[in-house]
Amino acid sequence: MTYILVIVLSAIAGWLTRDFLTRRAPNQIISTDQQSTDSKFQLDPKTSERKENHTRGINPRKQDETEKIPLSIAELIEVEQEKKFNVHLSCGDGQRLCMVMGYFEAQAIAIEMNALKAARPMTFDLLQTLLLAGNFSVKEIVVDAIINQLFYATVVLQTKDGELELDTRPSDAFVIALKNKAPMYIYRSVLKAYQDLELNKS
Repeated sequence: MTYILVIVLSAIAGWLTRDFLTRRAPNQIISTDQQSTDSKFQLDPKTSERKENHTRGINPRKQDETEKIPLSIAELIEVEQEKKFNVHLSCGDGQRLCMVMGYFEAQAIAIEMNALKAARPMTFDLLQTLLLAGNFSVKEIVVDAIINQLFYATVVLQTKDGELELDTRPSDAFVIALKNKAPMYIYRSVLKAYQDLELNKS
């Protein structure tokens, strides 16, 4: 049963990823240079290896627990000209960072932040139903890497057989965390890498 649900969850994650690629990838670091923004979305040669590891519930990006900083969503700001949203995040140590997300992802986050309900079940509602059906609980989500100027995250599920770690986009991880009132974190090294990239742009 658990194995089948993991396959279904992976299929939904794959659907979200394909949808994400056709719309222009969210979760990027903010840039006003359109050409450099486009160049950020090249496939990493190690992507398939990372996916294979995560399919087995192994997170190759995992770091020491002491490196985690609590993370929360401060606000969503629409960028009307680009039909995107700047998602401002607050870190537990007082620092902030910003990600760019598409309309669908920002809408899903806003729905959860404001405790709203859609007229019909949305994709994340279906995902939540599957999690509950499999007796999976969401332990936490962690923003655990910046690769080619894209953020990566992991959702940590608690199952009867132990923990299961799934590779995902931060935007999807945020919605899952909000739905399940699960804690959100970012690794200190990822925050530092983000700050270095922002510094190089100024």
